[in-house]
Amino acid sequence: MNEPYVLLTRPKPDSLHLQEHLASIGIKSFISPLILIKNIYYQSDGLNIEDFDAIIITSKHTSQFLPTKLLKEKIPIFSIGTETTKSLTRHHYSVFSTANGDSASLKEDLDQFLKNTSNGKRLSFLHFGGHHISNNFRRLIMANFNVTHIDLYNAEPALSLDKDIEQALSKGQISTALFFSPRSASIFEDLCERGGLTPCLKRIQALCLAPPVLKSLDKMKWKAIDVAQQSDSHSMIEKLKEMTESGVKI
Repeated sequence: MNEPYVLLTRPKPDSLHLQEHLASIGIKSFISPLILIKNIYYQSDGLNIEDFDAIIITSKHTSQFLPTKLLKEKIPIFSIGTETTKSLTRHHYSVFSTANGDSASLKEDLDQFLKNTSNGKRLSFLHFGGHHISNNFRRLIMANFNVTHIDLYNAEPALSLDKDIEQALSKGQISTALFFSPRSASIFEDLCERGGLTPCLKRIQALCLAPPVLKSLDKMKWKAIDVAQQSDSHSMIEKLKEMTESGVKI
């Protein structure tokens, strides 16, 4: 019987760090990045940060491309997810509020911010992020608040799975796949469909970072789908440990 492996789907630097952590607790893994992060050069000289009442950051990748002038401004930064906040903190940005993993939680935080600070004024928000904007963010945030969006990077989808990953799927070596975004989960299902590998998913459990990721998967294709208790890597790892301790082969 093949030894089970976990499939890591984040961009390579993140996956390598996670792979090392999993190896330290006896969990073997393959890496198959589904998204490649590429910088979009943005000329920020004409950007007046002071024209905005708050900044919104929805992805951990954004922090490495932010205009350095933000560090000099005392403007509230709203973040989605602890992973994003940790990344911002590592880059020396101070986060005012961290929403719990999705746009619905962010909307609650922004509604409270408006209630506490607007005094009848229409506040303006500046959203730094990737070129791809989720439908939930458009529907819940951009449609309800005065938001200006600026692209700082493009998250390009993988065009195919590596041959060794395809073989591992075919041989049943992968028992659990980790997904950290709805888009990466959809990309993986699409690539499996193109490669004729969808039947292999019936042997695999998908473990998702947050409920929106879970909702993006077709549960009929998978052996099982589960979600981490909190929207961060630590909770994903804890969930894997729980599975192994309960006798589930991952």
